[in-house]
Amino acid sequence: MVELEQNPGPPLCHVWQEDQGFRLAMIRNKAVLKAKGEYLILLDGDCIPTRYFVADHLALAEKGYFFQGKRALVNPKIVDSFDFRDTLSFARLLCLTLSGGISNAHHIVRIPFFPCSRNRKMSGVRGCNMGFFKADVEAVNGFNHGFTAWGREDSEFVARLFKYGLKRKEHPFKAVCYHLWHRENRAACLEKTRTC
Repeated sequence: MVELEQNPGPPLCHVWQEDQGFRLAMIRNKAVLKAKGEYLILLDGDCIPTRYFVADHLALAEKGYFFQGKRALVNPKIVDSFDFRDTLSFARLLCLTLSGGISNAHHIVRIPFFPCSRNRKMSGVRGCNMGFFKADVEAVNGFNHGFTAWGREDSEFVARLFKYGLKRKEHPFKAVCYHLWHRENRAACLEKTRTC
């Protein structure tokens, strides 16, 4: 953080909360409140963006839509050595894919001219890579703080965006991130979130 603050660039604001378990919705809402821009991009801390990530998101931003980004998955065998430098070389990414280090790998190819799709589908909602206008987040009252275990907080948020009148926009080959593998306790967490 200190290094980022010392380098020239856009203003940096770090939003923090005490670790009291899974409270992703709460910290996202705190970040939205602090944000100064009109367009917001969500990227989880276990994801590595490509060099075009922000530019792609901004180019795809459109009133009346939220953007659902895509992710390639960095598998356990390379997760400890994978970093941003790996994302800079298509040849490196291809080698990692062919050796089984990256899955969902069709997203490693950047094809900017490929057309976007627009829809209202719920499948494939991933809060780890999303973009939306701040006014739309505020209009649906942000993320639901009732979610205190992993899972479905992003889907519930998107359901409210749909009810508000937005549509989903996505592009399989732009605004991609690399999701680093980690252990999950999906079954127990999803059971807990059903009550939300």
